[in-house]
Amino acid sequence: MPSEMPITEAASALLRDAGSLLGRLVAAWTLGVFHAWGEARAGFRHYFGPKEAWPLSDAIAAAGWPAGLAWATALTFALCGVVVALVFGLLTRVAALVLLVVALLVAAVASSDGLQESAGAYAAVACLLFFGGPGRASLDALMVGWRSGRRKAGPKYR
Repeated sequence: MPSEMPITEAASALLRDAGSLLGRLVAAWTLGVFHAWGEARAGFRHYFGPKEAWPLSDAIAAAGWPAGLAWATALTFALCGVVVALVFGLLTRVAALVLLVVALLVAAVASSDGLQESAGAYAAVACLLFFGGPGRASLDALMVGWRSGRRKAGPKYR
């Protein structure tokens, strides 16, 4: 018979999972509201509306990177994908790695201290999520549980 987990370990696991969920949701909300949504709208207006300047594309080109428009488009899609992945806890470690790369690229290109500070904060959150994982309140945990239960049950076609 398996031994039950002591109350302190159960409370610790519950707090860790709640912290991971809260961290994911707060990071996704701030990233989506303050960064990804505005860049997605600006990119959409640049591509499909009257040709307006896209400040992100111009900042990337001004930093000396080639193909600023392509980089801006890729960064915007990556940020939107990271937001969705963090909200649902789906492929969280992959999303955290993408967020880390994007944050480091933004920190390298950023011209203001405020943007570099927020990029550093997102890089720290990405490291925490990458090494700490998504927690039990995520689709990742649900998929791992489903897959491990499926393997134990064996094939159903016998």
